[in-house]
Amino acid sequence: MEHVKAENIIVAIERILDYVKRIEIALNRLGLDKDHSILKNINNAKGLSEEIKKEVEHANKDFHNIMREIISIYDHFLRDIAHLVGTNSEIYRKLEINYNHLTFLSRLDLHNPNSIIKATSSILHIEQIIFHYARGNRRAHDIFLNYANIIKNRVSNKLEKYVIDRLAKIEKMIKELANIANSIFKELASLSKNVRYQAIYKEILVDEKKLREILEYLNELSGEIKLLITSLNRMEQALIQITYHLSV
Repeated sequence: MEHVKAENIIVAIERILDYVKRIEIALNRLGLDKDHSILKNINNAKGLSEEIKKEVEHANKDFHNIMREIISIYDHFLRDIAHLVGTNSEIYRKLEINYNHLTFLSRLDLHNPNSIIKATSSILHIEQIIFHYARGNRRAHDIFLNYANIIKNRVSNKLEKYVIDRLAKIEKMIKELANIANSIFKELASLSKNVRYQAIYKEILVDEKKLREILEYLNELSGEIKLLITSLNRMEQALIQITYHLSV
């Protein structure tokens, strides 16, 4: 199964919108009443699809902004460490390696859980280096604690509020869209039994099949969202745990 990406969900939603609109155009040629339940469900599917697309775009944008903020904080932190111990010191080189890795990962879109796990690993390595070095250097300890508090106060809650909670909302909306689509399929099956509508239904069949396929794919991506949420929760915990360790 392909890992979830913001781009994949958006493309899937755009294809769903395309097929739903094609089915709607065909149904309109039947002269159905505008209040017919199948047309209402189609309108609901279109509206919900647009909303999902918008939420995914917002989640991806906010994720980028948060990662850029993390990188900016670590960048200033590295400069302070360079002033304290020099750029040739072992601690600086270790921190720089993990910082560069984190910078690369921050350029990716809201991506699969493995990318988030790798980013979290870099954060944890940075914090392990910090904690080990801070035990024997009070000045370094104070610098580390200051930056740890900045990250905790400026970044950690944003991940939950703007990305994690939004992903949970997207997951629920995808399930709701699947339910609406199932209602549409049932009503199409009912219409197909009416001799008057059989010719139009044959035209719709191809789009209906493609719509079913893309909805199944979207459902697979929805399952991956749960893993992505778990990975992001771990990242958030990694961002705040160093503050606790340095404060003890």
